[in-house]
Amino acid sequence: MKGISPIISIIILLLITVSLAASAWMYISGYWSGLTATGVEITSTICSGGTTAVIYVRNIGTANINLTNGLDIERVDNAGRTPFYEYDPVVIGPGETGKIKDTNCTASGVQQRCSYDVVHLPSGRLYQAYTTCYG
Repeated sequence: MKGISPIISIIILLLITVSLAASAWMYISGYWSGLTATGVEITSTICSGGTTAVIYVRNIGTANINLTNGLDIERVDNAGRTPFYEYDPVVIGPGETGKIKDTNCTASGVQQRCSYDVVHLPSGRLYQAYTTCYG
């Protein structure tokens, strides 16, 4: 009984190796692109006009982010004031920066430190932001 010739066996082994490497590459690149498609960072916070807290959010991913449903923002300072959020713009593209404004950070004439938990919903990552408004 004759076996497979050495040249044919080497070609078969090379084909198997190449197909396994291609499969691994497809899986890893798909997984990695899913991780890098969305991401945010809080670049800064300021108080505007004495009563409005502004949180600057930068899109560090490769896909657009809708600030109204891609982020969950909660005021955590227990100041007794209901936050009122405005988003400018609502959708930010890759590399762009948007603003989340709480126009009810404090009352006129009252100093207040406003603290927020911002959760990026696709990744579940928590960011904390705070600023002091002087009313």
